[in-house]
Amino acid sequence: METRDLMEELYQGLRRYDIDLYLYFTGDDPYKEEEIGVKFGFVEPRQNVTMDFVEKWSSVLREYSLRYGDKVKGWWLDGMYRQEFGYTQQLLAPYYRAVKEGNPEGIVSFNDGIKPYFYRYYAEEEYTTGEQNDLSLVPTARFHDGAQAHVL
Repeated sequence: METRDLMEELYQGLRRYDIDLYLYFTGDDPYKEEEIGVKFGFVEPRQNVTMDFVEKWSSVLREYSLRYGDKVKGWWLDGMYRQEFGYTQQLLAPYYRAVKEGNPEGIVSFNDGIKPYFYRYYAEEEYTTGEQNDLSLVPTARFHDGAQAHVL
């Protein structure tokens, strides 16, 4: 059985340099794991997530959030695609609540894919995901609809 705590190691290593820890998760895991994907209710073809799946997957994020608390300063949640997977404001809310439980001051962003503009996707997110293929695109303001502009 593995006893290594990679998140704690990352936190301790970054802390020495006064660098905050942000975590990355996706909105379509664990679909590649046959047994778990079936139990969670999200397998190929990946489309139309359900609240049942979201509640199960957000419970995993909640575990990380509670375990690491304010060591995690923010979350970048990828694969929360509206068009491809059917994510809605209602389906994003459990993830937001889950990651806020361990650190209510942490910031959160949900990625809806590559866009040629910056925008606040989820009503409560604190920063934009800003995923771009065109690196000449830069935010025109510090905030977009109340969310801190961010470029990836």
